[in-house]
Amino acid sequence: MPYIHAVLRQALEQAVREGLVYRNVAEAVSPPRQKRKEIRPLTADELNRFLAAARDDRLFPAFLFEGATGLRRGELLGLKWEDVDLERGTVTVRRSLIRTRQELAFMEPKSEKSRRTIPLPKEVVAGLRTHKKRQAGERLSRGPAYCDHGLVFCTEEGRPLDPRNFVRKFEGLLRTGGPPNVSFHDMRHSHATLLLLLGEHPKVVQERLGHSTITVTLTRTATSCLASRRGPRRS
Repeated sequence: MPYIHAVLRQALEQAVREGLVYRNVAEAVSPPRQKRKEIRPLTADELNRFLAAARDDRLFPAFLFEGATGLRRGELLGLKWEDVDLERGTVTVRRSLIRTRQELAFMEPKSEKSRRTIPLPKEVVAGLRTHKKRQAGERLSRGPAYCDHGLVFCTEEGRPLDPRNFVRKFEGLLRTGGPPNVSFHDMRHSHATLLLLLGEHPKVVQERLGHSTITVTLTRTATSCLASRRGPRRS
């Protein structure tokens, strides 16, 4: 709504300058404030229940990876195997997968803070090794039809995952084994919140999330920590 008001006001300003109207009536109207979506982080128990419900799904490694890293959705779906060092147990964020009006496209990180290397838990590394073997089987079975982009998380044909379809899959699994009213982006906040509640230094959390400043990290996770301490919200 604020966006529509701004466009209408600019259009009427131009109409006043051209003498088409005598007054910009949009200036007399205050647009409604846009409500900021409430952050709903998963507790450790809720995250474990969700992962248990998703364990048999082909994309389980992606959800496990997200819970352990807190990557942005585009960063997660833009990961390539060249970004993952299974021996050292690290992943480096180098790009994001975004949807334009025409197609899916890869985009460079917007800032140097977004370009970062994150250590991976042993459980995630083990899951990635298994996932890589299964992906090799999919590549072999499809032969020349396999469209290999080198992506860690992709379709069975090797193509990039549509972010919207990925979120729909998440929401479907969430209805089976997770709390209601949780968005995929809340997984990112869940990761940060759990780290802070476990006593991790905020600077470390900032670097893992790729925030521009530590203030951004503390501001965005303070509400999450309070919500987590209050316990699950009633649906």
